[in-house]
Amino acid sequence: MEKQRKCASLSEIIRHQPQASSRSRPSTGRRHGNFEKEFIRKREREYNHQQQWNGQVKYYEKCKNDSDHYECWTSPRYYETHSKVLDEYTKKKKKEDDLIKRREKLQKLLEEDERSYAIEMMVRTRDKYLSPRETKKCESPATSILREVNLGIQQLEEDRRRHEAEIKLYHQWRANNPIVRHHERLRTNDDVKLSWLDQQIEKRMEVEKAEEECRKILAERDRLIEEEKEREQKIKKEIEEKNRRLMEELQKQMEELKSKQQEAARLDSLEIEEMQRRMQLLELEDKQKGEVRKRMERETALFNVRQYRLKLKHKAQLIDENLQNDKRLIEEIKQSQIAERIEDERKRREIIQAMDELLKYTREQIELERKKQQYLSFVFDSEAKDLYEKQEEIWNAEEAARKQLLEDVLASVRAQIDEKIERNREHRKRILEEKDEIEESIRRFDEEIKRLKEEEDQKTKEWKKEMDMQIKQKTLKRKELKLLEQKRIQDELEATRKEEERLMREIAEIQKRPYNSRRSCRSNIFLR
Repeated sequence: MEKQRKCASLSEIIRHQPQASSRSRPSTGRRHGNFEKEFIRKREREYNHQQQWNGQVKYYEKCKNDSDHYECWTSPRYYETHSKVLDEYTKKKKKEDDLIKRREKLQKLLEEDERSYAIEMMVRTRDKYLSPRETKKCESPATSILREVNLGIQQLEEDRRRHEAEIKLYHQWRANNPIVRHHERLRTNDDVKLSWLDQQIEKRMEVEKAEEECRKILAERDRLIEEEKEREQKIKKEIEEKNRRLMEELQKQMEELKSKQQEAARLDSLEIEEMQRRMQLLELEDKQKGEVRKRMERETALFNVRQYRLKLKHKAQLIDENLQNDKRLIEEIKQSQIAERIEDERKRREIIQAMDELLKYTREQIELERKKQQYLSFVFDSEAKDLYEKQEEIWNAEEAARKQLLEDVLASVRAQIDEKIERNREHRKRILEEKDEIEESIRRFDEEIKRLKEEEDQKTKEWKKEMDMQIKQKTLKRKELKLLEQKRIQDELEATRKEEERLMREIAEIQKRPYNSRRSCRSNIFLR
């Protein structure tokens, strides 16, 4: 505010300067006026900012003080401090009361001491002013002191009697005065009404207290019922959760059983397929054996023939047929894809490679035998015997090699098929055992679910039975409480009626008596 006043005074001084200077330098005055306005606005902004800042500071200080006070009032430390202060104040008050009582006792002792001292001084003063002869004539100091004390007591008794007589006269005046008696009667009636009202309030408070206790009992009963319901709900949820887990487990077992059944069916179909392949392989082997038997029969028939050129020709045809049969057998085995179903990769690859090599070798032998047949057509009879014997050895060796290789391939394929069949049987047996276990587990789960359901039904029945019993007991108890309450109300009404009659009788008796006896009777009424 001081700065604002200074700025205003400065602006007034500048405004009242001579106009000649402004005419001589107009631009300077204009700039000065703008500077003055800017300076004033700046001061006003600073003042407003300072006022706003002070207001915010006061607001936050007030909030801080309020929060501190609230925290102090709500903290346990405040209760402890207040309790300590109350204890100190109580101790201090008790100490002051004790000090006042002690002072009163000391004051009484001092008064008694002063009284004794005054009596003693009176005796000494009397002895001092009396002559020795008069002193002898006087009684002993103890007798005179007792006489003086007796006189003082008599004086006090006379004063007390005089005061009581004055009070009795005053009360007699009040008892005989009609105006005072009227006011006293009104006051007595008011006191009786207030006393009766206090009794009714006390009875009402007792009734409310009993009702409050009854409400507490009912609230406790409702709380117990709610807790029992919550416990039952919790048990029911646990049973439902257990049933749900059992059903999920049962569903999983059923799915697993279904998968095992499907796996067993698949293994059965695989076993049937493997048995069919084995039968095909056996048929091929039987067919090969039949071809070998026919070939042996033809060779036996050619053995007795002495024409070696004819024997060479027939032997070459026979070898060509054998090679064609072996080729056809190998191709049938490959077309049946028996080897491709072998699970062992290495063995499957080895068997397929051996079959390919055997087929290639058979084709080469067929081509070679055809070339040999072309050559044999130009052989002379003299050379036919030696050539037949040499060629027979070669043919026998080649045939034995082919036979051994083909038997090895067929034996490997047959062994793999038998191994796969045996493995499938073991797998199917294991699956069937697992299936039996799963069925047994499902049966146990069914029994467990039935048992849990029976337990739940039994618990539900017991709970319903218990709740029915509680409801019956509570209904009977409520009826008994209602009857007791009605009886209590009737007793209270009867007691109230008797008390009103008694009060009315006593009021009538009090109104007939004088004031002193009436006052004592009124006190007796209130004491009752």
